[in-house]
Amino acid sequence: KISTVLLFTAAATTNGFSAPSASSNAQLKADLLQRIRTLKELKERDGDFTIEFGVKGGEIDKKSRAPQKVDFYTISEDVGKAADEVIGITSELEKCSPTDNPTQYLGDKEKGNEAPLNGEWKLLFTTAADANFSKNSKRGSASVKNVVNACKGSITNVIDFQGESTADDETIPAKKAPLVK
Repeated sequence: KISTVLLFTAAATTNGFSAPSASSNAQLKADLLQRIRTLKELKERDGDFTIEFGVKGGEIDKKSRAPQKVDFYTISEDVGKAADEVIGITSELEKCSPTDNPTQYLGDKEKGNEAPLNGEWKLLFTTAADANFSKNSKRGSASVKNVVNACKGSITNVIDFQGESTADDETIPAKKAPLVK
């Protein structure tokens, strides 16, 4: 199973989503964001994945063409545990979502603008290899977001590369971490 955390951005509508009513939900969200920051700090300390394009680069499965799932433990024990914590908190938040049907009105030309997912979403964390970008790879560092046009029923992945790759720069702690097959 691929796990992903997306942050609702100001460009997205707020249909169907409301601020958590319980302080425990707010605390879970705060904990999630802190754990993601900690995970990023540990990856800076211990290294990162070197995922390249396509099957040869480890991005997608040769047979199914589906994204490979990354194993954070291949970087370090600390990074693996931090990723597990992010996934755990995500699962807890999923249980207390105030939105019963997040795909409601997706693909509905008339009511699409009322869809809970309509708008722009910034990727904060994922176990999908095709959405993990590292300054240690030929692809370079990037930020990823999804733009949901619910009226059209489309989701567009937007990748914003952060400039030139530093894969050949010896000052970056590169660590080739294998993917889970």
